[in-house]
Amino acid sequence: MSAVTQALTLVAFPVAAAAAGTTISTLRPPGPRLVSAIQHFAAGVVVAAPAGEVLPSLRKEGRLPYAVAGFIAGVLVMLAMAAYSRRQEAVAASQSNPPTASDPSPQHSRGRGGSVARQVTRRAATTRPPRPARCDAR
Repeated sequence: MSAVTQALTLVAFPVAAAAAGTTISTLRPPGPRLVSAIQHFAAGVVVAAPAGEVLPSLRKEGRLPYAVAGFIAGVLVMLAMAAYSRRQEAVAASQSNPPTASDPSPQHSRGRGGSVARQVTRRAATTRPPRPARCDAR
């Protein structure tokens, strides 16, 4: 098998998965819970890549404590930024006008619509038709 054929074989599955996912999400947009699950899965893949590839070589070189300390520092900075962002959004929400029926969440100081999660939730709420009421006949 030539190198080109091997590369095409290895790339075919991710390309097909991306095309299928794009088609499905265009026909039926995912809800906020599915978007959150996909984002968490992607974050896990991003964390697993260095854990499987980089950390064994750092352990051999004796530099693993530095990598662990850097990872912990990065997580702490990310959590601090999230807490700061939530606090700023709460302050902006308390200072803004009450939301209207067409826009259930207020505008935020970070820009035109707040966090990405809030924008996805708002978009899903406005694009999905309401579910019909269930009747349980027993």
